[in-house]
Amino acid sequence: MKTARKLLTGDPAEVAQTVAPLIKLELASIGAIMASTGREEDPGYVMLFHEAKTGKQANVEQMNTLLRLTREKQVESGGLIEPVLRLQTLALQKTSTTAMLQAMRLVEETLAARYREAAGKLRGFERTAMTTVRDRALKHWMLLIAHVAQRKDGNSDHATLLPLPLSSYFASAEDRVCMRCLLDRPGELPALEKERPATYICAACHDEVIEAFPPDLREQLDRAPKTLRHDRIIEKALSRPQKTRAIKEVHAVLAGLDPVVPSPAASKRAESPAARIKHPSTPQPPSDISIQRDAVTPDELAYTDLLFDFQSVRHNW
Repeated sequence: MKTARKLLTGDPAEVAQTVAPLIKLELASIGAIMASTGREEDPGYVMLFHEAKTGKQANVEQMNTLLRLTREKQVESGGLIEPVLRLQTLALQKTSTTAMLQAMRLVEETLAARYREAAGKLRGFERTAMTTVRDRALKHWMLLIAHVAQRKDGNSDHATLLPLPLSSYFASAEDRVCMRCLLDRPGELPALEKERPATYICAACHDEVIEAFPPDLREQLDRAPKTLRHDRIIEKALSRPQKTRAIKEVHAVLAGLDPVVPSPAASKRAESPAARIKHPSTPQPPSDISIQRDAVTPDELAYTDLLFDFQSVRHNW
């Protein structure tokens, strides 16, 4: 525990006092999302809520790790505000999806502001952790702002907070949800859509996923029938590596953050130290196979001799 506490730069009590209320609010928002997901009929919004919940769970785990370093008890519930948010979300969902998204945007705006304040207050290891949490919240906030502004009955006043024009987030007047980037970005290739199961991949994700195929598989993909080609692209687009890439690169740029681009393997090769392999100075002695031959029946001896006779095995093989 002493080694773990050395990671903290500031006062453990101050860190716990800063982090614990944020975990409660994040857990309360997760409860509200889970309550609304089961009643949502649009498969695109179901995916949007699922990905938002996954990101919020990552925030809770990261902040609870900080809390564990302070020797304080982990926060496991949203407190009194969680049932309030649940009921409010369900009531707004019955009214309209836009009203529910606006309420979610307000909660996410509060979280992003408090995360920004906490990241500026903390130092060292704690600040790095809270910066990551803040960036996740800013990406969620960006998605909610864009979807509310895109909907016909939504309020587009917050669209001015987006770093790019709304046309960079949606290719048409409809509010579609791509199951990779959670938006509907324009691109050169057409969007891909299936009915069973309901799946939608926007044009920009179609372009990006195609470029992710290796050259040899890309040639096979170009020769494949249209239906099979689209199925393979959709399958790759919905894979966890591609969805993680969309979060770290696409969402970061659309939220005004620096993208997290992985380094090529060739550049990492020089960073790894050369493996030191110790070769024995003396040759390895041959193995000694000892087979019991006393008190063994003749049939067992014959079988053992045949089993270890490499010449007969090689001949019959």
